[in-house]
Amino acid sequence: MRVFAAIVSEFAAGQSGAPLVMRLFHRAFPPSRRVPCARATSACVAFLLLIASLPAAAGPARADDIFGTWKRGDGKALVKIAPCGDAICATNLWIKDPHAQNENVGDRLVFRIAEKGGRWDGTAYDPQRKLSFTAKLEAGAATMTTTGCMLAGIVCNTTRWTRE
Repeated sequence: MRVFAAIVSEFAAGQSGAPLVMRLFHRAFPPSRRVPCARATSACVAFLLLIASLPAAAGPARADDIFGTWKRGDGKALVKIAPCGDAICATNLWIKDPHAQNENVGDRLVFRIAEKGGRWDGTAYDPQRKLSFTAKLEAGAATMTTTGCMLAGIVCNTTRWTRE
């Protein structure tokens, strides 16, 4: 189960290919537990099946997959959405004009959201501005719409994003 969690975490972080496979192999079979495949046939078969399933798991994003890199509709920001601890974070990777936008590279929103029927609902917290608000995210294969509301839904903002 720990290996499966590691796979999910590595894919969410955008890792793939041979380096990922080697890291997963070393996690699943540390040097102290390695034995020749002839003596550990079931473990080797399980690992090979896992390896064979990786290309399918790394395929195109599902329509409701919010994880990945997104460009804001106005073209002034690029963010990466990925798990962070027990939450989901949107971290600024690029900001066109940090001073004018009052945003910086590395700023993040911390989401406490859950997926239900292709839509993600919950709350978000902006630690830089110390603001909390409700959050709704809906993603397609190439686009995403986010809506954040404060003051019991009186003040809301909707933003459109394109997958990078």
